[in-house]
Parts: sequence; structure tokens; C-alpha cells
Amino acid sequence: MTQIDWPLPDVATRLLGVVSYLFTAGPVLKDGDTLGVSEDERVRITFSQETMRLVLDYERQTDHE
Repeated sequence: MTQIDWPLPDVATRLLGVVSYLFTAGPVLKDGDTLGVSEDERVRITFSQETMRLVLDYERQTDHE
């Protein structure tokens, strides 16, 4: 997992964007899906049944796949 040093307002904006998307599109995210605001940014979705949580793991691609 990558730790990102973002200002709190940026984290809140990103999180609100994900929540807004889910309210609009419904429960469409699946384990292993990715989100991002650019082609080289990926936030991987991981569901944990043990702890009932959704983990967003930030990844930045250095070259386009």
C-alpha cells in the first residue's frame, strides 16, 4: 500500500467524488477495480469481508499500460 501525503481538503474532495459516483451509478465497484482522474493514476478497490471495509489503495503508473 502506498501512503500519499495529500492535504486533507484534497483527500476529502477525492473521497466525495467517489461517494458521489456511487450514489449516481449504484454499487458498481468490484474487488480489484480501479479509479483515477488520469490515465496514470489508479486507486485500486479492495473489499474486506472480515472487517466490512472498502480499501482505496493509490497507485501511480510510470508508463501507460
